[in-house]
Amino acid sequence: MASTLWLVLCLCPLTLTMAGPTVTSSWGTVEGVVKTSPEGRKYNAYLGIPYALPPIGDLRFKKSQPKQGPSGIFRASAFGPACPQLGSEAQDEDCLTINVFTPTLTSTVKRSVMVWIHGGGFQAGSAVKYDPWKMVTEGDVVVVTLQYRLNVLGFLSTGNAILPGNYGLWDMKLALQWVQDNIEDYGGNSSQVTLFGESAGSKAGSYLFLSTKTKGLFQKVIMQSGSATGYFSFRNNPREVAVALGKRVKCGSDTPGVDLPDKGLLDCFQNMSVSTLVQNSIPNLGLAYYSADFTWSPVVDHDFVIDNPRFMIHDPAHLERVGFYDLDLMVGVNNQEGGYMVKMASRYGQIHNISALTTIRTQSYYKTKLIPLILGRLCGKFDKSSVDVIMNGYVAKDYPQTKLLTLYDVMNTQSDASIVAPSVEMANAHGRLTNRGKTYFYLFDHFPSFLANYSGLRGMVHARDLMYSFGISAADVLSSYHSNVSQEEYHLSSTFVAIYTNFAKRSDPNPAVKGQLGRDWPQYDVTNQYFLSLSTKMAVRSHVYPKRVSTWLDALPKADRHCMARSDTGSPDVIVG
Repeated sequence: MASTLWLVLCLCPLTLTMAGPTVTSSWGTVEGVVKTSPEGRKYNAYLGIPYALPPIGDLRFKKSQPKQGPSGIFRASAFGPACPQLGSEAQDEDCLTINVFTPTLTSTVKRSVMVWIHGGGFQAGSAVKYDPWKMVTEGDVVVVTLQYRLNVLGFLSTGNAILPGNYGLWDMKLALQWVQDNIEDYGGNSSQVTLFGESAGSKAGSYLFLSTKTKGLFQKVIMQSGSATGYFSFRNNPREVAVALGKRVKCGSDTPGVDLPDKGLLDCFQNMSVSTLVQNSIPNLGLAYYSADFTWSPVVDHDFVIDNPRFMIHDPAHLERVGFYDLDLMVGVNNQEGGYMVKMASRYGQIHNISALTTIRTQSYYKTKLIPLILGRLCGKFDKSSVDVIMNGYVAKDYPQTKLLTLYDVMNTQSDASIVAPSVEMANAHGRLTNRGKTYFYLFDHFPSFLANYSGLRGMVHARDLMYSFGISAADVLSSYHSNVSQEEYHLSSTFVAIYTNFAKRSDPNPAVKGQLGRDWPQYDVTNQYFLSLSTKMAVRSHVYPKRVSTWLDALPKADRHCMARSDTGSPDVIVG
């Protein structure tokens, strides 16, 4: 399934490079390169810096350990390999590297720092796909991109101390500590750090936001299409998944019908080749799983993640402990997040020679496959009546059973449960205290005109917004399906970048949009739920998709005690929408 990932486009411009400047920090001496953006602006890049010891041998499935630089000069002229995953890109288990991008112009004032966490469903992706030239050259910020362990190597867990899981999150924490220790020497301000990420990178950012282990390592967070509270952002049955993997790779007990003890699983997995582990990491569980679920996710380890994130964000005492209310937060979603589900279903249909796009629109599939999958991941146990609660949120009660559902109703059901409603839920948690950290919300409510002939899905499909935040010139790599890019689209890309960089520098995105809006973009609060409708024709509106969001945040928990959030007293507490 991870070969599905995918949607993340290579956003690295075809740029010229030349010998670059040298930086000496506590890590060591690093020689970077000078790059030239597609718009002819120069910027510095320090690539492939190893921030951790290779997570191999006894360090496989362990917390990452810091690595000091060499005694001589480290030549940082090329990205490091991707972390192991399904796919054909260059990869290696020794993959824990970061990349630092800075403006070439010197400044007496330390610049704000933005740390990017790439997406890929926690299964795939790499930092090499992202070159933040536009943010660096237009926004005048320092940008750091990082790599973290993925897939089975990043998130395998038996739910106990033998294989606790969350190794990818520990990698991110160590990379953030590297930033604290070294970024001042690259011209960055270590007390002005913004986390930002998309999809799994956004989910990871919210996990970092909720953990006691990362307090003080950043001051702001931008969540772009994902939250830790989404249904496949969290795994509540990790040992079951680990045992199933053990059976696929022949880590078996000598006694028929008896599972191998957890220590035996660890020994077997640690001594197995990476390729065997990764190639067997994804089970073949059918169309619904292939198109709407992911195997490897963060888990409760009682260390980095102390509880289900859906419970943590409704626990004010925990939120105070981690400093949640004092950080600034921007949350964003796209108007067609579920488009990636259509891509995945289409790919499944091609592989298995079936009409998958028709199948996912049948009421039988929707009611007996998709919704139960989502509820099972979100709530664990659930009442059968909950299926009808969700169905009624999207499909009219008198809708003929023999008539196919609209593709958009199916897409929205999946995307609301995984991205949109959880993002609103996170913004609600943060926006409850308006006198503390700032909260902003946007809906990227746009249809990229230059993708008019691509896939037939009108709107900002999941991950399409990356072309705007990383520079729309990167769309040149998509020349097979886009037409000429208009000046309006280029301007929207610059506006999007300015929103992010102004938030990183001043905790206020308004300078980027006030001229077009003719008014302020107000902060988000639980009562009004103001958001920016981001497009070539911007507007401020209130409550994102209220009926759809309410289905998940209000109707479902009221109808099913299994789907409630737990309060800090341990008693059930209905999620506030």
